[in-house]
Amino acid sequence: MNVYEGWLTLASHLRMPLRACMQSHTHREYKNLWLPYLDKQWNRPSRTDNYLMQVAVEIRRVLNLLCVYGSKKPADAVTLTQMILKFVQPKPQLKKTQAISKGGWLRAVGLRKKT
Repeated sequence: MNVYEGWLTLASHLRMPLRACMQSHTHREYKNLWLPYLDKQWNRPSRTDNYLMQVAVEIRRVLNLLCVYGSKKPADAVTLTQMILKFVQPKPQLKKTQAISKGGWLRAVGLRKKT
């Protein structure tokens, strides 16, 4: 992932030049406010997304009607809510990372892990 990818997304969302966006927002504001907000926007379809889903549902319905008159078996009917995509981000593996970090510190200080 590019270091500036989040900043570029924020600058695009705010319609600002990248440098002006980075100068007008603190790192804490960016990390704690803007990044969670922009992550949630993936699961909120825009007006364009809704129109495209309606077009896809209509195309599927028409193709389904053509299959009824043809020799192919028609597909199941699809609703608009079934066309909405859900984006899920992977959860960070904190326990594994913490165990590796803790083991590294214990080795660096010369202690052994309790078993």
